[in-house]
Amino acid sequence: MTTNRTKQYFFLLISMLLLAVIALPAGERTHIGGVSLARAFVGYARGLEAIGTNPANLTLPHREPPRGWITETIPYDSTVTVKDSLGNDSTYVIELTRDTTWLVEYFPPAVSFSIPAFSWGTNFGSDFINYDIYKEYFTGVPDIDGDGERDPRYLNDDDKNKILELFPSGLSETHFDFELRAFGFTVHNDFIGDIGMSVTEKVAANLDLPKDYMRFFFFGLDSLGSFYDFDGTSIRGWHLREYALSYARKLPMLNYKHFYNVSAGLGLKLVHGYEVAITEKYNASFANKPNPNGGWDLIGNFDTRILRSTSFNPDDDNEEYNPIGSPAGTGIGIDLGIGADVYQAIRAGFSITDIGSITWTKNTKETIGNASFVMTNPTQQEQFDSLKDAFTGKDTTTGEFSTTLPTAMRLGAAIQVDQLPFIGSFPGELLVSIEYHQGFNLSPGNTTRARFAIGTEYRPARWIPIRTGISMGGVDRFNWAAGFGLDFGGFNWNFGTENFGLLFSPNNWDQASFGMSMIVRI
Repeated sequence: MTTNRTKQYFFLLISMLLLAVIALPAGERTHIGGVSLARAFVGYARGLEAIGTNPANLTLPHREPPRGWITETIPYDSTVTVKDSLGNDSTYVIELTRDTTWLVEYFPPAVSFSIPAFSWGTNFGSDFINYDIYKEYFTGVPDIDGDGERDPRYLNDDDKNKILELFPSGLSETHFDFELRAFGFTVHNDFIGDIGMSVTEKVAANLDLPKDYMRFFFFGLDSLGSFYDFDGTSIRGWHLREYALSYARKLPMLNYKHFYNVSAGLGLKLVHGYEVAITEKYNASFANKPNPNGGWDLIGNFDTRILRSTSFNPDDDNEEYNPIGSPAGTGIGIDLGIGADVYQAIRAGFSITDIGSITWTKNTKETIGNASFVMTNPTQQEQFDSLKDAFTGKDTTTGEFSTTLPTAMRLGAAIQVDQLPFIGSFPGELLVSIEYHQGFNLSPGNTTRARFAIGTEYRPARWIPIRTGISMGGVDRFNWAAGFGLDFGGFNWNFGTENFGLLFSPNNWDQASFGMSMIVRI
């Protein structure tokens, strides 16, 4: 088959995916202190950063480390009267000591709030993006024909196979997340407990492409026959606005010896969805084989379904996307969390977040591809049009549908190393935070691939926290995070990235991340 026709087939394979997300405008990302620790949140997050990660930690002070039970020997005088053998009284004062033990507690600030537009975070990563590969294979070669411009580079099979190595396990994963904390505040009252409220914009998108898309582009349809498997193709993306109300309270009745400052938290979320595209299933293959009568037979099997919903009607030229208009879908989410100090200077935490779903009712559509075919002469325009219809699917209006929120579990601890009982004099303050994170679904921004993170925060002076951490697993597989802050107690400004390694190997990056947050405490 001709090269041009092969390229037409390749772009047809991609077109169904593009049609699914063309209307899309584009957690945790606004919690920059924790982001700088590779998102080891659950024991570390406090105040506003506890909303959406572990609501129980709303009860924690801004930065005072837990000190636990303190035992002190207190001297006191006691008067003793003694009678001698003659019955005379003698009074003596003797010095005694007693051990007194009490629990030291610190409380959150009375009020804290975030500054709008200054609390945001974003992350982009892709297996398929590598600047070294791009520079070597896709920028041409030095001028050969003397026209003063770089000439095309023709790829041999070794070049093509090296590029295909960008697909780990045969699948390229691309993801994008953006969060903006439009509003947030917390209130503490010794009698009532701790309350937090926030409004957060969230945009998340995931694109999974099997290696056979690129293999088909490179090698086309072989005259001896070929087969390409596109199972696992997936697009998931949405734009949400989350209104969160969280409440936490200490539970002193559960304090016991080395288990104290126990707290529990509950978060309720009203979630408005403005755009969504979800791949419900994508099973597809594409092949050719020689025909005994000459030429080739083209064989295809497609069983696909992609659901979409938008807050505006994309078929109406008079309607435009309005991010503050009525939503396309509405849902309820729940966050649950507990936390406790274990021994001295260790804070353990456990949470399950985003339990719930969104029901989409406005401008709901589905794109269905359901075809099995054998074509004897696909170069004919009529058969080519039939092939095109099979690839792009049929776009129809559908009824309401639901999508789950990105439910996840977090388990971990934060250890204030300089406050451990066996640590003597320590220069500055050092905290180590660890977390195990397990997602329960493949909603946009989520993954069922477990992630483990460990991060450290060092304060050579109390006002300047320096943070770093690494994570393994999850959608990013491996991250080296870093960041710093300016912490003046009543004012806190944090900066962080999950891809600190970009500074050291800028030509071999596959991820970019940055965020900042600004919080005022009273």
